[in-house]
Amino acid sequence: MEVLPALLGWVCKARAARARTITALAAHPSTAGVVLAYIVGSGIYRSADSGLHWSLVQATSGYSQFNDFSFGAGNSVYVTANSLYRSGDGGATWSATASSGVGPVAAHPGVANLVYFVDNAN
Repeated sequence: MEVLPALLGWVCKARAARARTITALAAHPSTAGVVLAYIVGSGIYRSADSGLHWSLVQATSGYSQFNDFSFGAGNSVYVTANSLYRSGDGGATWSATASSGVGPVAAHPGVANLVYFVDNAN
């Protein structure tokens, strides 16, 4: 029974991910409606309509502990797991870098490609 969310005015937009573990969730700071989520054992999902519909935009294999998303300059987004992942288009497409980042990530919001993260290899 979902009484508390209803009392607070919250509305459940999607139930598909309910049985899975979400370890990272973030709303884009400057693009209304864009929300990103990482679901363990599946990958990075993106919604362009405030969470009503979701698309898998980066599949991952096995268990990867993703940390919080970090929004950088322009439309860049970063997240770490077994690698540092970067998106240059607000999370629509992703690529893994050669780094083996496994910890938190922080991107500078005003300087392109200035990113701090924990690198397990060094």
